[in-house]
Amino acid sequence: MSEDLLKLRDEIDRIDSNIADLFIKRFGIVRQMGEYKKNNGIKIIDKIREKEIMNNISQNFGLDKRFVKRIYSLIFKESRRLEK
Repeated sequence: MSEDLLKLRDEIDRIDSNIADLFIKRFGIVRQMGEYKKNNGIKIIDKIREKEIMNNISQNFGLDKRFVKRIYSLIFKESRRLEK
């Protein structure tokens, strides 16, 4: 395997590690939000907010809307589970 390919794979590994760290941080905040919502009688699911997030990501970062929807549907599903 070429050294160039190994360097690229190392960079992808570093990015994947950063993504995992950000998921951990995001889900930590989600748990806090779940507690807040429970204590204040607020519904867990906020479809308007979810749509705003997906639109923001796809518009401001130039990502395909279908891709964003697939990824964030999974993120929101896990977030709802953690908030309960």
